[in-house]
Amino acid sequence: MSLQVSDAEATRHTRSAMDVSVLYSENTSVQMNDSRNITLLPYYQHSLPVATLFILAYVLIFSLCMLGNTLVCFIVLKNRQMRTVTNIFILNLAISDLLVGILCLPITLVDSLITGWPFDAVVCKMSGLVQGASVSASVFTLVVIAVERFRCIVYPFQQKLTRRQAIITIAFIWALAIAIMCPSAVTLTVSQDVLHFMVDRDNITYPLFTCWEAWPDQSMRKIYTTVLFSHIYLAPVTLIAIMYTRIALKLVRSPASIRDAQAEDESRRVFRRKLRVVNMLLMVALLFTVSWLPLWILMMLTDYGNLTEAQLDFVAVYVFPFAHWLAFFNSSVNPIVYGYFNENFRRGFQAAFKMGMCLVEPPQPRRNGTWKHNRVFVDRDAQGNDRRDFCNGEQHDELVLEDLD
Repeated sequence: MSLQVSDAEATRHTRSAMDVSVLYSENTSVQMNDSRNITLLPYYQHSLPVATLFILAYVLIFSLCMLGNTLVCFIVLKNRQMRTVTNIFILNLAISDLLVGILCLPITLVDSLITGWPFDAVVCKMSGLVQGASVSASVFTLVVIAVERFRCIVYPFQQKLTRRQAIITIAFIWALAIAIMCPSAVTLTVSQDVLHFMVDRDNITYPLFTCWEAWPDQSMRKIYTTVLFSHIYLAPVTLIAIMYTRIALKLVRSPASIRDAQAEDESRRVFRRKLRVVNMLLMVALLFTVSWLPLWILMMLTDYGNLTEAQLDFVAVYVFPFAHWLAFFNSSVNPIVYGYFNENFRRGFQAAFKMGMCLVEPPQPRRNGTWKHNRVFVDRDAQGNDRRDFCNGEQHDELVLEDLD
């Protein structure tokens, strides 16, 4: 089962032409020599106001996706201190979101507006493979982040991942994501429906092509849908929930032990930093779960729900585009979460708009300045107060927990 809009296209093989017959009653069906009827469908699926609403909604999330994830990539790659293990995984999330935005979102929008598949077979296979692999890579990355945070906080004395190991892990994630989507890419094909044609407002007819998964047997499609649902949604989400629950329990116990030991303020500050990081990563995982749940429900319902033709028609034309929009919304909202929870990302976004990406290495010590741990320079005024400027002040990354645990 492809994760893209071709699922809706597959349902249109059985689509009813009830609404079309009202608009084109004189051209609804043409009797052929072999007693088969040709059905005419409208070229555009929606009225102008509905289509305009769809376009504006998709353009909004496309713009947010491109701008936000590009900034995330730039901030992590440009600033050396942001290249932590966790941020490397966040960079991978941003790259996968960019791929979805560039290669899948515009294609899905066009396909949601036009009745047939307007592209060739290469685009059909590519969009299905890229979107499926990107989503799989995203959820696998979220799992790895949860496991890495779990090991770092619950078992702080275990050896932590190095940057090299993180990059190797990301390569394995993408290999696994592509492998699990290969069956969909192989079966995706474009075929012409000889019994259905599209007709525009000028009564000009066009052949109807659909992008769909041509499985040898329909039961194989259902099995594959179930495998995808369990392996790239249900099981990962369950594992993430378990990891963050254990992390939360560990952090809840931490303040008591800190008070009993009368630890220094630095230990309390480390605890607060850990809590903010966990909150941010938990929000990213929660948004992914909620954003993709409707689309998974629709795909399972399409295969196992035994829907009528009228129900399939409604789901394909209206519900699937909204479910895809919600799933794509997840690709654009992650940078907003980073900016809200993480000071360095927020300063990076502000610098991008105000000072042209003013991301630099820590400056040389100045008068009244002091160097703190991790080669971090904190600029102080005459009264000894910190002056925290993104380009000239403290550069310590809130996600650099490897040096704080």
